[in-house]
Amino acid sequence: MGKSSLWGIFTSYVGTLRDDGRKRARGVDVVVHLVLPVVVAVGYVACRELKLVSEPACGIVDRAVTLVSIFSAFLCGAAIMVFQLRADLATSKPGGGVTGKELLLVDELYKDMLWAIVAGFGCAALFTLQGVVGPIWKPAGWAAEALAVALLLNFCLVVCMCLKRMLFVYENIVSYWSADTDA
Repeated sequence: MGKSSLWGIFTSYVGTLRDDGRKRARGVDVVVHLVLPVVVAVGYVACRELKLVSEPACGIVDRAVTLVSIFSAFLCGAAIMVFQLRADLATSKPGGGVTGKELLLVDELYKDMLWAIVAGFGCAALFTLQGVVGPIWKPAGWAAEALAVALLLNFCLVVCMCLKRMLFVYENIVSYWSADTDA
């Protein structure tokens, strides 16, 4: 499964959940991005099965699948633009004002965007799978729904992180160009 494995994208994304100063994983980020979505998803599915939460209408899940798919597709286009930005920065003249920290920011943005695409499409696929296998074999339906909800929550968090990093990249580029025009 080597060439079709998405494990590298996942580990690259997890690698962005680190503290700049210590250069290692930041526990709070790992918990918020990975553990919390799983706990909330399992809790949601358990509460729904215990009839503590009413079952969502199929229309809500259908709309979620559509929305996440559209966002993931937009992220594919944005990832191509970030890839081009990184290629342009790599070919810029040495000492041209681009620091290693700025390159790292663009690299991390790209890695996060790739994971958001995977999480979004995975979420849509799992919600679809849940609708197919859930009526046939309940435990598989619960597992698919829990994973889909966890990926949906993770997707939302990663998209927010991407937006924040896009702002930082934009601010760096604006400050670079305004410093360049002032000279």
